[in-house]
Amino acid sequence: MRALRLMGPNELKVDEVPDPKMADSKNAVLEVTKTAICGADLIPYWGYVPGWEWGTTMGHEFVGIVKDVGSGVSLIKPGDRVVSSSMTSCGVCWACRHGMQPQCEKRALFGFSGAYPRLDGGQAEMVLIPNADRDLWVLPAEISDEAGVFVADILSTAYRGVKRAHVKLGDTVAVVGCGPVGLMSILTARLIAGRVIAVDTVPARLEQAKAMGAIPVDASTQDAVAAVMELTGGRGAEVVME
Repeated sequence: MRALRLMGPNELKVDEVPDPKMADSKNAVLEVTKTAICGADLIPYWGYVPGWEWGTTMGHEFVGIVKDVGSGVSLIKPGDRVVSSSMTSCGVCWACRHGMQPQCEKRALFGFSGAYPRLDGGQAEMVLIPNADRDLWVLPAEISDEAGVFVADILSTAYRGVKRAHVKLGDTVAVVGCGPVGLMSILTARLIAGRVIAVDTVPARLEQAKAMGAIPVDASTQDAVAAVMELTGGRGAEVVME
C-alpha cells in the first residue's frame, strides 16, 4: 500500500509499505477514505520531536471503512464506516478509569513516535487500529467523510475545551486564536454561550468566525483587551479560551 512517511526534517515521501496485519484480537484494519493534516504534524516535520523514528507514517485524523477485525472486537464489524480517535488507549488503567485517556499507560498517538510509542497513522491507504472497540466510532449515514474527520481531533478538542471551561448558558466567551480548533471552539460555545468574541489577526479567520456567529476583534488593529472590556461593559468575558 502507499503511505506518507516522514523520512527526516522537512522530508516527506510517499512510499510503498507492507499492508498492516493484525497482531492482537482487539485489532482492526481500516481502509482510509479521508484524512487531514494537523498543526501538530508540523512539530516532527520541522525535526523538533526528540527520538522520532524516521519513516513513521503520518496522520492522526482519518475516516475509513473497516476491512477486518480481530476476534475480540464486538462493537465494530467489517464494512462499517468509522472515524478513529486521534489516540489509542487501553480503557482499563487508572488514568482511563478516571477519564484521563491521554494519560493512559499504553497511550499512543496515530502518526507519531518519539514522544509516544510509534504508531503509524492514517495518511495511508490502510491503517492498523490497536483497540478497535475504543478507537473507532461508527459514523451515521447523514455525516459525510469530510465532516467526520473533524471528530477525530479538531472538533473533539474544541468540545473538550468548552466542557472543561464550564461555559454556562448566557456566558460571554472570548476565543483567542481562530485557527481550526479556535473556530470549532466558537461553533461549540455558540450552542451555550450568550455571545462569543473571536480574537485574531488574520482577516480570513475573523471573517469565518463572524460567519459562525462570533463578534470579530482584529488584534492587529486594536487593543483586544480594551475591545473585550468595552463589549462586556467593563466586566470582561466569563470564559476565555486560548
